[in-house]
Amino acid sequence: MLLYPYKLSFMKVYMKGERKMFVVNERLSIAVRKKRAVIDLTKSELCELLNLSTVTLRKIESGKGKINKKTYKKIVEWLITEFN
Repeated sequence: MLLYPYKLSFMKVYMKGERKMFVVNERLSIAVRKKRAVIDLTKSELCELLNLSTVTLRKIESGKGKINKKTYKKIVEWLITEFN
């Protein structure tokens, strides 16, 4: 099971019915944009790699919006993997 080391520093969590939603903030946004730039990925390449919609990635990179637990897990796992 993957632990979420960035949970407390990156996100506010709230419940929407039975679903856990994460509010994207500026720290997560910066981390995603920085790693994407360092490994030279386009937005469309990252969307394809993580199976995200362009709208979802736009929310994340702008630091605004809410994402579900599955999307949060994909982003955090991608952020903590070593650069190849």
